[in-house]
Amino acid sequence: MDIQTPIPTECCQNDRCFKTAAIVIGILIIIGLFGNIYLLLQKQKLPEQSKILPTPTTAQVIITPTSVVPTSTIDETADWKTYKNEKLGFKLKYPDNYSLLKESPDIVLGFGNRGELPFPYLIISTTLSDYSIFKECTPNGSVPCLNATSGNQSRGIVDTYLDGKEAKSIYLTEGADGDYHIIQITNPIKLQLKMYIAGGGLGQTFDQILSTFRFD
Repeated sequence: MDIQTPIPTECCQNDRCFKTAAIVIGILIIIGLFGNIYLLLQKQKLPEQSKILPTPTTAQVIITPTSVVPTSTIDETADWKTYKNEKLGFKLKYPDNYSLLKESPDIVLGFGNRGELPFPYLIISTTLSDYSIFKECTPNGSVPCLNATSGNQSRGIVDTYLDGKEAKSIYLTEGADGDYHIIQITNPIKLQLKMYIAGGGLGQTFDQILSTFRFD
């Protein structure tokens, strides 16, 4: 008769504990593995999501039109005197504080402030002077010279218009305090308007006179 040696109870319990611990450790390893895979997938999705721009929303803007009230332009020449030359067929306005100083077949109009020594600021003549013989002014150059800096033009002599007719605009310096703006026209008549502008506002006054010039 075989006699079976009984297995000690303590040994069986140790084997059971070992198996249980191995199972638990295996489960933890599997959980950790899946957790790492999940985190890796989430990191890969983040760059893709950052590239997706939010769809802009369309805002409807309603602009209510406002009524614009035109401002009236003041005509500073409204109260000026009017000079009309029937023979040559033109007219213009000149400041109320100016007076007609001289009139002749050649010197059509010379007017300015009348005083003890009347000074003709503007002389209108049927004789055209040749200003093309003068050079442009330089710091150490001689006078008379063409002075574009006296007016808003690129050169001393430029093309312009007078009452819709082709003309020449000339800025001339004859010396110290001797600046002039000259307008010359050849059609329909020969006419030269020479205005002294070496003084406060005289250049603007001449521009206003020219704005009132009309051929009849």
